[in-house]
Amino acid sequence: MVVRMSEWLNNLTSNAGVSLDGSGLWIQVFVIIFLTLLGSYFANRALTHLHKKLEKTRTLWDDALVHAARKPLRTLVWLVGLTYAIALIHEQSDLEIFAAADPIRSVGVVALIGW
Repeated sequence: MVVRMSEWLNNLTSNAGVSLDGSGLWIQVFVIIFLTLLGSYFANRALTHLHKKLEKTRTLWDDALVHAARKPLRTLVWLVGLTYAIALIHEQSDLEIFAAADPIRSVGVVALIGW
């Protein structure tokens, strides 16, 4: 999955006319983090919109579900985005400290499901 994202980011930056000399990796990491920021923002907006719609119902359970899902969903977006950025850095640098990205993502997703 990281390889496909890396290829997509290479195509995106080359189509935009950005030179990928030595700063290409950091441009790709910036794009991933920026997309993560946008994803977190739109996830929060969607939950806010859903919450406004569900406030009109009589049951409190749907309001509680949306309220309970807000933090885990935003944390999930950031977890996945940052671990993809770290995996991309690991792919380019081969530093072993960044090899923990995939296990962190897996454990984090399971922990967020249990949240």
